[in-house]
Amino acid sequence: MPRPRLKTERAFGTKGLKKEEGRDHTKWKVFDERDRYTGIKTKTSRSGKDIDDTVLSLIRKQLKFDTKEELLDFIDCDWKRDDYFDMLRRKKEL
Repeated sequence: MPRPRLKTERAFGTKGLKKEEGRDHTKWKVFDERDRYTGIKTKTSRSGKDIDDTVLSLIRKQLKFDTKEELLDFIDCDWKRDDYFDMLRRKKEL
């Protein structure tokens, strides 16, 4: 189910991903509690379009979620930053 780009980007920002503007895309990078880059990143298009299911699947993999439902919950604000970092630690991504 597509998600609005602005809603998705707001969720990324409130969950601690850092934004880096590019020419065509906005890059989002995950930094840990000590502000060290984790190597986990994704990007969103700068177009005004919704983010479709194909792109959401790519974002899911890049941000290390197991299911698309987890990513959608993350975007819809059912997850907090701490929940996301706990999941990354369980998966030994941090």
